[in-house]
Amino acid sequence: MRLRVIVFAAALSQIAWAQLVIVRPADDAPVSGLLDVGGAAPGDILDTRLRIRNIGGSEATLNILRIGGAGFTLEGAPALPSRMGPGVNADFRVRLRPSGPGSYSATLQVNSTTLLVRGSSSAGVVLLRGGTPLTSELAIEFGSVTVGERARIGLMLRNDSTQELAIRQFVAAGAGFSASPALALPLLLRAGEEVGVELVCEPAKAGLLTGSLSVDGRTFNLVALAREPEAPDALIELDPSAARSGRQSSLRIRLAAPAKAAITGTLTMEFTPSIDARTGDAAIQFLANSSRSVAVQIAPGDTVGLVAGKADVAFQTGTTAGTATFRLTLGGREREVAVVIPPEAPLIDSVQMQRGQGSVEVTVTGFDNHRSAGNAVFTFTDLAGQDLPAVSVEAGAPFKQFFGESPAGGLFRLTARFPVAGDASKLSRVAVRLANAIGAGGGRSE
Repeated sequence: MRLRVIVFAAALSQIAWAQLVIVRPADDAPVSGLLDVGGAAPGDILDTRLRIRNIGGSEATLNILRIGGAGFTLEGAPALPSRMGPGVNADFRVRLRPSGPGSYSATLQVNSTTLLVRGSSSAGVVLLRGGTPLTSELAIEFGSVTVGERARIGLMLRNDSTQELAIRQFVAAGAGFSASPALALPLLLRAGEEVGVELVCEPAKAGLLTGSLSVDGRTFNLVALAREPEAPDALIELDPSAARSGRQSSLRIRLAAPAKAAITGTLTMEFTPSIDARTGDAAIQFLANSSRSVAVQIAPGDTVGLVAGKADVAFQTGTTAGTATFRLTLGGREREVAVVIPPEAPLIDSVQMQRGQGSVEVTVTGFDNHRSAGNAVFTFTDLAGQDLPAVSVEAGAPFKQFFGESPAGGLFRLTARFPVAGDASKLSRVAVRLANAIGAGGGRSE
């Protein structure tokens, strides 16, 4: 009775093992008897992906998974023992890594199933870097390369076989990668002969660059990290007129040395009023785009930065006293310069007088960058050239209310209406004097 139990258990084990089959994931085709993995160059690796599948209706255990034979190893194999339910898969790779030309064979065992594995390696030209043979397993790395500059890696092609070999393919592909000099193919190398060649990386923009080098069917990955060039030191040169309100002025971005590559930067303008201004001054801006931030473009070899294609960057100083700060961000560097726009007496741009029946109306336009205008004095002149007694008007309260609500900085338009006893047409002109906390400014009608 005990003997029957042991025999039955052994039979169950054999049935469970037969439930596991080997297939190729690419086409799901079963593999049995012989597995030909193809060929690889000496030192290279060739992976063949396989899958173990439980095709039975019950759980099976994978107890044995191994390969024996020079040049062959298993990669990504599951830990053993591995219990596999119905329909469960377990993937792994058979790796061929030949040490030299010739034929290679091994035995792959999956539980009770055995496969003969076969591969090959042909004599070929060896690719070396610094005397060390390269394999397609590891990328050829250039490291960090500055945009606009050129990095080189010296390689050697050598024939280590006892016969003449021909190089029919040597191609570097990928943006920024090339070979120098270009080989005249096919290139024949006698036994023991070698020839040098350079790989070149010349990136056009920053980022991770990837490419490939193909040598007679072998592929080597190329990798480089392209970084932006350091921008040369820059100086912001302001026109002297920038220190006055109500002006259109300009600045220049001058480089300490010619740029080595194309660089894009940003120039911003910040304004801090020196008075208690509850409203802003929209007129303080760059003219290129009517904003306080512009893009700066620098081409290789340039010694000045361009905004909208121009070296002179135009801007408006507005009509508010304060400090304008220009900040340049270029290639990871920052440079700034500040200009103080001092408070001034009111500036009158125009005075217009309109005569009516029994009255005269005077319109005054200008700006007060201190926003403290108050007393206004009007002096009328008759047709005989005689000045009439001056009329003083205290306008501090209306000005204060106006400036507290206006977004136009210190710009103003003052309209004053005066009654006239007599003929208003006998008034020829009027002079206006307007004072603020800094001083007084004047103007007259024509």
